[in-house]
Amino acid sequence: MSDLRLVPVDWQTARLFCRSWHRHHPKPPPGHIFRTGVANEEDVLVGVAIVGRPVAAAFQDGLTVEVNRTVTDGYKNANSMLYAAVARAAFALGYRRIVTYTEEGESGASLRAADYRVVARRPPRKGWDSPSRPRAPGRDFVPRTLWEKRTVGAPSIPRSRGMSEPENRQDIILTACETLHEAMKRFCRICGYGEQYDHHQMRNAKGYHPFMPQEQSDE
Repeated sequence: MSDLRLVPVDWQTARLFCRSWHRHHPKPPPGHIFRTGVANEEDVLVGVAIVGRPVAAAFQDGLTVEVNRTVTDGYKNANSMLYAAVARAAFALGYRRIVTYTEEGESGASLRAADYRVVARRPPRKGWDSPSRPRAPGRDFVPRTLWEKRTVGAPSIPRSRGMSEPENRQDIILTACETLHEAMKRFCRICGYGEQYDHHQMRNAKGYHPFMPQEQSDE
């Protein structure tokens, strides 16, 4: 049995851990969608994963997220545990695909252990710097491998429903909020938060949903 467990980490801790331990991308991403960590039996943080919007514009379809950083202190099986956990968390939130990259010289063993598959092998980039948008040189001249994990039969991007369209507006809002509530509960359990989300009650004492616009009374 593994002595590792998933734990929640705040954004500052995730950024500091990335700066301290990442081998070739110590600068953390400027933003993210969610993050999680793993700790050993002594309650020492040994790894962090940061998930955000895909960097490539072609993947920004609303249903795909990217593992922007996974970083560990070398603890055995920590990386594969992180990759598996963030995929489950992303799918629990409704995303259908999660992608990430490895660089030349990295075996991808942790990704294979977490059931990711190779999609493409990218040649070295020439860099993003241009006269109109100067950028500092990074690791642009390194071949990379694109990996993905996706749900089976992923649907297309849902169409936004106009709020004036249905007659049963409140029923639709209530159903949507209850669905989001259940998704957040699954997400919190996956990322090590336990049942902390359960303290948000779905209805107040009068039976109204707290996020639903309440009808005005004539009294």
